[in-house]
Amino acid sequence: MNGPVFKLKTAFPFCKDCPADKNCCTGETVDLPVLTPKDIDKISKKTGLVPGEFSIPTAQGLSEIRSIKGMCYFYKQGKCTIYSVRPIDCKLFPFDAHLDDAGKPILVLHLNACPVSIDAEPFIKRAQFFFRQLHPYLEEFAAYRTQRFDRHSYKVLDAIT
Repeated sequence: MNGPVFKLKTAFPFCKDCPADKNCCTGETVDLPVLTPKDIDKISKKTGLVPGEFSIPTAQGLSEIRSIKGMCYFYKQGKCTIYSVRPIDCKLFPFDAHLDDAGKPILVLHLNACPVSIDAEPFIKRAQFFFRQLHPYLEEFAAYRTQRFDRHSYKVLDAIT
């Protein structure tokens, strides 16, 4: 991989300002996270759960986290119980990948899905680093759409390199 290496054990710094009752884990603002096979393996090892207990396979070769009453399966008492192995989709939020008109992945910022107002520019390189971690699933991830997906406005930031 080219470019700087970040220590990515924590979320983006602006995540600390997120209200616990309005965050992306509650299922109220965004869809449940998409899981890669690597995410599933890490979560299984951490929790001892078999994949079918916490994930649902999708047609695109990825999976989704199961919900409990509309919230992430692992969101309990206002906290993520798998934070150290949370899916790449969780690490990326409010950034996302879409496909442009030519079918190439692009980096976008969801403008109204995150309750915290942010300036995305300082975080583009960090988001790019996360997206490189999605290979070989990047195109499937960028093509993945759910019912809530298109209700969010977004800003195109960059091509994913």
